[in-house]
Amino acid sequence: MLKMTLFAVAASLAFAGNPVAEMEAEFTSPDSGFFVLARHEGTGEMWAGTYGGDKSRLFVRRDGAWKLHTELPETESVFRLVYHRGTKTLYANLERNSKAPCIMRLDADRWVDTGAGHDYPETQGTMGLGLGVGADGRLYAGVTPYTPGQPSKGYVWRSTDGVRWEKFAETQSVTKHFIAYRGRTYAVLTFGRGGNQLVRLGKTGWETVCELPDEKGLQYAVEFGESLFLGGSDAATSKAAIYRYDGSSLKKTFEAERGGGFFSFAMVRQDGRDWLYVGHSAGWRVKGKQAALYRSADGVKWEPAQVFDEAECWAVAAGESPGVLYAATRQEGGHGKIYRAEFKR
Repeated sequence: MLKMTLFAVAASLAFAGNPVAEMEAEFTSPDSGFFVLARHEGTGEMWAGTYGGDKSRLFVRRDGAWKLHTELPETESVFRLVYHRGTKTLYANLERNSKAPCIMRLDADRWVDTGAGHDYPETQGTMGLGLGVGADGRLYAGVTPYTPGQPSKGYVWRSTDGVRWEKFAETQSVTKHFIAYRGRTYAVLTFGRGGNQLVRLGKTGWETVCELPDEKGLQYAVEFGESLFLGGSDAATSKAAIYRYDGSSLKKTFEAERGGGFFSFAMVRQDGRDWLYVGHSAGWRVKGKQAALYRSADGVKWEPAQVFDEAECWAVAAGESPGVLYAATRQEGGHGKIYRAEFKR
């Protein structure tokens, strides 16, 4: 296996010294790479979904090795994988054409179509992006019909049992993420006429909590400590940025000396402390650049932890024990990889 080492890079990256993650590449994708990683809490198995263009794939890690589990024709990517404790299984949200599944469910060891997100015959397909569990224990999924040249109007679907889904709400944006925080259900909206918003579910619908003017700003949210952390970028500076929401206001807590943006987060136990890791992508479909990992123990001070040969790192996830971290990369015109590190707890 390849042991990543940190080497000299441009001064603007502000990387120095030895990598603190020291992740090993343990699998190479047959296509350009991965969008998502998730752990099945029931079996302990790790799952990964690819960006395939015209066919995406789902891989599972069993007996210490990654194996192809399911191919999904007519789908562009597996964008989200989420474990639902109420039904004790995984769910996937897909970017797909009008004939393919949108929201899928792992039934025993077989991925099945839930049927949700199919009633948009006038469009070429849908972007199934946001997926998460709300404060009420329900599954929430964002589905945006795709028609070239048309505004992005999205819909929110929800389900209690993962089998029966209802179209719950309409938005003027793409819903990227759902999360429970302080007893409320929050969602991250981006693109379209709605701009970038962090919203929460109230008695009469979605309430805007805070808003960013640029359309790249917010991508993903995670709770760490007593705050929500959101990854993205800052259009004003063209640099990757991390935002912090403390229940009342949203503030930028970190800005990297690099372009691209931050995306998914994972919390792991390392050297007797809880660390929040975040993946950084140098851009979308870029070549000749490097993705990275950053980490923080308090959400205030962030430091570089790893640099990858590939340009994009959209997925990081905690592994089968508190000290295990996974990261997955993508490379336009090349092959993405899945990396693993096991830390001293």
